[in-house]
Amino acid sequence: MNRSLHSSNTDYQQSISGLLSLLRAEFLGVLCIIGGALLFASVFGYDPNGRDAAPLLYVLMGWTAPLFAVMILVLGCVLLLGQRAGYWSAEALVGAELLLLGLALGAWVAANRIVTWQPRLGMEAGGLVGWALGSLAVAGLDRPLAGLLAALLVGVAIL
Repeated sequence: MNRSLHSSNTDYQQSISGLLSLLRAEFLGVLCIIGGALLFASVFGYDPNGRDAAPLLYVLMGWTAPLFAVMILVLGCVLLLGQRAGYWSAEALVGAELLLLGLALGAWVAANRIVTWQPRLGMEAGGLVGWALGSLAVAGLDRPLAGLLAALLVGVAIL
C-alpha cells in the first residue's frame, strides 16, 4: 500500500514539474509579446518633429529600433506557441541579433569618416550601439575593413 502511494506521489510531482516547465516558456513568451508591443508602440508613436524626447530604444538602436521591437515580438510568439510555431532554433535568434548589430555598425561606418569618442545620443547612424561598435571598428580596423566587417555580420546573419 505504501509503495503505490509513493509511486502516485512521484507521478504527481513529475506531472506538476512538466506543467511548470511548459508554463515558464509560455509565460516568458507572453512577457516578450507585451514588452515588444510596448516597444513597438513607443517607436511608432514618436514624432521626431515634436517636442517630446526620443524613446530610449531609438537612442540606443537608432533606425534599427523598429526591427528590434519586431524581433522581440516574434521571439515572444515563438515562445508562446512552442512546437505549433514550427521549427525555430537558437541559431535564428543569434542570426537576428547579428543582423541588427551589423546594420547598426554599417550605418555608423557609412555616416562617419573619422572616430568621434563623444557618445552620440541622437537617433542617427545606428544609435548608441552603432556609435560604440562603429567607433571601435573604425579605430581598430580603419573604415574599409570596418565596412567589410559590417557586411560580413549582415551576410552571416542572412545565411
